[in-house]
Amino acid sequence: MNKELLIEKKVEEAMDSINFIHRAHPSPYFFTRVLSKLENRKETLLDKWNSLLLKPSLAMAVLGIIILLNAMVIYYNFSQSKISNDQSNLAISDEYSQSATPSFYLENIKP
Repeated sequence: MNKELLIEKKVEEAMDSINFIHRAHPSPYFFTRVLSKLENRKETLLDKWNSLLLKPSLAMAVLGIIILLNAMVIYYNFSQSKISNDQSNLAISDEYSQSATPSFYLENIKP
């Protein structure tokens, strides 16, 4: 019971503290100082790159090149794996090859 009263008291105190909230006012000339710093800021190399990459035409061209390179890598990997599979299949077929002559003919060979 005491816990419930204590919790209720804390909630009331929190709700009452909201009544005393006031808007914070910046110091005089704050906005003019911020604007002057923004205007006097030098453009860095990163800013130049960002402005270039944010152009839709260039962004689409870069995206197209990346997709093309990915497609080329995938095609190259699949063609290499196909060649290696063909070579391994040939090696397996050579190892387990069947001769054209049946085995019963080999038994009757006279030297």
